[in-house]
Order: sequence, then C-alpha cells, then structure tokens
Amino acid sequence: MDKKIILSVAGSGKTEYAIKKINLEDKFLLLTYTDNNYLNLKERIVKKFGYLPNNVKIYKYYSFLYNFFFKPLLFYSFPAKEIDFNSRAGKYIKGTDDKYFINPINNKLYSYRMSKLLLDRVKDDCIKRLNKYFDYIIVDEVQDFSANDFNFLEIFCNSTDNVLFIGDFYQHTYDSSTDGMVKKNLYKCSDKYIKELKKFGLSIDVTTLQKSYRCSSSVCKFIEKKLGIDIKSHNEKDSEIRLVENEKEIDNIMKNGEIVKLFFQKHYEYGSFSNNWGNSKGCDCYNDVCVILNNTTTKFFPCELKSLSPNNKSKLYVAITRAKNNVYFVKESQIKKYKSNNKK
Repeated sequence: MDKKIILSVAGSGKTEYAIKKINLEDKFLLLTYTDNNYLNLKERIVKKFGYLPNNVKIYKYYSFLYNFFFKPLLFYSFPAKEIDFNSRAGKYIKGTDDKYFINPINNKLYSYRMSKLLLDRVKDDCIKRLNKYFDYIIVDEVQDFSANDFNFLEIFCNSTDNVLFIGDFYQHTYDSSTDGMVKKNLYKCSDKYIKELKKFGLSIDVTTLQKSYRCSSSVCKFIEKKLGIDIKSHNEKDSEIRLVENEKEIDNIMKNGEIVKLFFQKHYEYGSFSNNWGNSKGCDCYNDVCVILNNTTTKFFPCELKSLSPNNKSKLYVAITRAKNNVYFVKESQIKKYKSNNKK
C-alpha cells in the first residue's frame, strides 16, 4: 500500500476504496474523527465480511490517543481518567510544567493538547506500539485533522510503510483542534497543505478519486466554474441547478418533505426536513437539495463564490455536493415566514 494520501472529491467512493484494502490476514487500524464516519466504516466492514474481524480495529481519533497511547505510556505521570473537550489551558511554554496538558481543576486531559503531550514525551514509544500491533494504517477524513493533531500524523507515517490517508481538502469544514498559531493557516491553500503532507514522506494522489458517483455532470460543472474546485462526474446525467425566486415555487420547495433544506446555520429554526451546510458532510441520502443562501453568500452568488472565505466555501461545497439530482438555491431573506416561531 506504501505511504500515500489520496485527495478525493465528494461522492467519489473514498470509504469504499479504503474498505477494499482490508483483508483477513493482516492487522489493520482504521481511524476517523467524526461519529458518523466511525459508524459508517464499521457498517461497511460488517457488510463486506458479515462480521467485524478481529484483525480490524476501528477507532475515533481521541479515543485512540487516550486508550492506545496515553493509558499504557503516560497514565502513571498523568492519572487523568477522562478527556476535557471544553476547557483551554494557557499559552504553552516549552519546558514548563504539566498544567498545559492537564486541567488541575477537574484532573482531565486537554483534548487539543493530547497529541502534543504524546509527541513531546513518548514519541518513539508511540511509533513502536503502532509497529507492534498494526501492519496497515488507514486514516479516513484526514482533512479534519488540524493543529497538533495534524502534526501527530507523522507518527503513523513513521511506524509502518503501509499508510493510507484519504480526504477531501475542500470538505474541511471544522478543525479537530486549535492551539494558537499551530498550523493555523494550513487549510487556506491546497498547495501549502500538500507541501506539509510531503514532509511526512507521503506520495500525493490527486487522480484516483477525482470523479463523483453521487453528483451529476451539471452539478460538477457548476462547482468547477463557480467555486473553482476541480471535480468531475462518473455520469453524464443532466440535472437542474438554479436560483429560485418565484414565491409560489419557493413555497412548494419549502413544503416538500422530500427536498432537504440546507442552511448555513440554525436549520432547526425552520422546523422542516433540513440540516446545516457543514453538518451535512457524510450524508449520502439526499436526492434533490435546496441550498439556502445566507446574506453573505447571496452577495457573492453566483459569479463571485470563489471569493468566499475558505471555510464558507468549503461548507457551501459540502452542501451542494449532497445532491444526487437537482440543486435549488433560495435566498434566506425570502423564507423568513417559514421560521417555526412565525407559525401560528
């Protein structure tokens, strides 16, 4: 398998590609960040083999750090029984005491500094443990890893020659962690991101998963032209992709329980079949999609969408690429009356 990262596009079958690499002879580690993807990986493996093989271990990232590395290697120095995902320590100063890794109030590990703690204290031991227990390492949704967590990816690359990272740079909608200026601008430019990955000794594959099975050629062409993101389709099917401004047509869309409405935020205020742009990542069950344009995106739509901030453009890309068929755009300013608190 060698050391490789495949930069994919939405709907290209990246999870299926990863599952095909798994056999019943070698020892596999599968890592991901989100709950949804963890369950998806588990379901796909059970579907392939009929059960979850003993030689395949699936973990969510922080659970893996804590149980596989921290407990056997550092628990004697840091008797923390839980991870603190909410609190923040002070600015880290190299060579200072342990308060930058563990919250003295609740005796929990700061989640965003777990990777740094392991890198600083037991880096070589982490590599040895991985080498001992796993032949192959697959990290899915790698675009979610940031700050110290991104730096920790080097550990996986140094533990075995069989490493596969898969992710879609433009589906980076949130950071696994932040810590001051640590890799702060990592996702502002794809070239910079690739340059950082090459430092881990990874080969870069930008061709294998560059076609979407989910999105039509019409949707892919819109994304390429308006968002400047390179994505192709496996099919030549045409579908509608347009701005809807007619009030009667908007009303039909808003009342249609088969068309999901995707909002920038606070989708729950509309009490319908809906989700937020970023949160819809991983959803593969939508046919027609209605993307609600907030005020900021409306100003850029449709010709200046490339000028959106990287984070907003990524969230919009996620929303548009949920569609298997048609994509409708509706301005949020035209649907205020559909808010739940406006209904009698």
